[in-house]
Amino acid sequence: MSNVTNHYYYFAFKDSAEGPSTERNTAATLGMLEQKVTRQFIQHAKKVAGAAPDAFMSCCTYLGEMTSAEFHEGFE
Repeated sequence: MSNVTNHYYYFAFKDSAEGPSTERNTAATLGMLEQKVTRQFIQHAKKVAGAAPDAFMSCCTYLGEMTSAEFHEGFE
């Protein structure tokens, strides 16, 4: 794993991909080089989470700046 540090974020989304009577929650954790959360990056996070393009973002949490090894420490 690399020594490059990323800014890690947790995103949570709500949508009704199966129709108006079904609410679904999805989430993704992503690392990026810049500490900016743009609309383009939110759309990317929706895709990674498997959320519908018009999903509502219910949470965006900054997890910190760290290397990939630090982020994944303790998991195989």
